[in-house]
Amino acid sequence: MKEHSGLLAYSEDMGRLAQREARLIVDLRSAISRQQLQVRYQPQIDLRAGQIEAVDASLCWAHTEYGEIDQAEVMRLAELSSQIISIGEWLMSQVVQDIQKVQKSTNSKFRVSVAM
Repeated sequence: MKEHSGLLAYSEDMGRLAQREARLIVDLRSAISRQQLQVRYQPQIDLRAGQIEAVDASLCWAHTEYGEIDQAEVMRLAELSSQIISIGEWLMSQVVQDIQKVQKSTNSKFRVSVAM
């Protein structure tokens, strides 16, 4: 919207953005069951020891139409649509499962941080 003399003008871009957000909110409700949410891991490696020291985990969404949606936008949409708890629970559960598999197969222990 552009303001001129106290009047607000609507732009087509605003309409497109509003439609995109509404669509994403609806689609987010089924993103878990459709296996569209993904956890991305960024390892911190101790180069001297050659071992993983810590791992940072973050969330992204592989949306079929809009491509990759980053964690900040996913969390904002989850808050707007009251899905923040279910998505947070999914994220934590997935991270625990993934890290347990890695630690079991590598026999190593390391710190994990989860960005929410």
